[in-house]
Amino acid sequence: MGNKRTKILIIILIIILIGAGIYYFTSDNKDESAVTSNVAVITENGNTGPLSETETTKMNIPEEGKNILNLLNQIKGVILDTDFFQSSAFKNLIDFSVELTSQPLGRDNPFAPLK
Repeated sequence: MGNKRTKILIIILIIILIGAGIYYFTSDNKDESAVTSNVAVITENGNTGPLSETETTKMNIPEEGKNILNLLNQIKGVILDTDFFQSSAFKNLIDFSVELTSQPLGRDNPFAPLK
């Protein structure tokens, strides 16, 4: 009797785990506020800065466009420090590159029979 009860509990537990897995992988839990809060474009009136949810709805920006604008905003925020190229450590680097000589080319079709 205990063996039958254990099998039923295991089957119920497996069904619950499968249901939880299906719910987890099929639910749409994307945080859209994170995408729109970092998006910045120049609007028609010249304003720049993050777009609000109503502005993105008014402008009919699709989700893919929001992602592209977010990436563009992140790229524009990159600041390169070029002072390194003026340092003595960079100027004292030695170029160890080897010049390659040209080699004769092989046959046009290496699988063609020899003449």
